[in-house]
Amino acid sequence: MGYRSSIGHVDFYPNGGAEQPGCEKTVLSRLTSSAASGLTSGTEGLKNTFACSHNKAYDYFTESINSDCPFLAYPCQSYDKFTAAQCLDCSNGKCGFMGYHAPESSARGDFYLLTNQKGQSPQCNFHYKVSVAAGVSTDNAYGIINVKIIDDTNTTYGPFQ
Repeated sequence: MGYRSSIGHVDFYPNGGAEQPGCEKTVLSRLTSSAASGLTSGTEGLKNTFACSHNKAYDYFTESINSDCPFLAYPCQSYDKFTAAQCLDCSNGKCGFMGYHAPESSARGDFYLLTNQKGQSPQCNFHYKVSVAAGVSTDNAYGIINVKIIDDTNTTYGPFQ
C-alpha cells in the first residue's frame, strides 16, 4: 500500500519502508488474523490486518508531535547500507526528522530510521553504532558482548547483547 520509489523532496523509510514491527508478516498469519479481527472488530479489524504496516504512519506521526524522541532519520542510498551502520552521520545538518517536525529540517533525499521493534509505543528509537575490535587475528571470533549506554542526562539504556 505504499510507494517504494522516491517521489518527494524527502522520503522516509522507517524499518526499510515495508513490513512494520507489530504487523503480521505472512499471508497465512494475515488471513488468520483477519478472520479473528473480522469477527471481533468488523471491517475496521479487517482493514487494520491487511493495511497494518501502512497504518503505522498514523502512529508514527501522532507520536512525533510531542515525543522527547525526535524520529531522527539518516540519509542513505539503501536500507542495507543503513542497517550496516554506513550512514549514521548527521554532520552539517544532513539528517531529517520524520513526522510532525519534518519541516524543521532542510534535508532532501531518502532517509532511513528504525522504530521500536516491539511494534508498540513508544515507537521512536535512538540509533547508536558500537564498534568492537579485539585482537589482531583475521579469524572469526565468537562470544557475547553486553553494552550499556548512558546519555548526557545519566539515563541508562540496556544492557544490550
